[in-house]
Amino acid sequence: MVAGIQTGGRQNKRIQQMTTIRKPDGTETTSLHETANVILDYIFTEDSGEDNLHHKNIRKAIEEPIHTDEDAEFTQEEIKTQ
Repeated sequence: MVAGIQTGGRQNKRIQQMTTIRKPDGTETTSLHETANVILDYIFTEDSGEDNLHHKNIRKAIEEPIHTDEDAEFTQEEIKTQ
């Protein structure tokens, strides 16, 4: 990850690159590639497949389309692409 450093309202010309972070096992990453993978693994956790009742209800609710009396078809103007 590359980011400029803000100091006193002016952009500092130095660029810092984060290459090392501490992994969950306490060791540190050794490359930018490994650092990115550890961050992505943390952000996008693997789905365990075990749903609680809340998740089951959400999945069930999205299986069928929602139709209400107020539903109106899209107009040609709404469908137009630019």
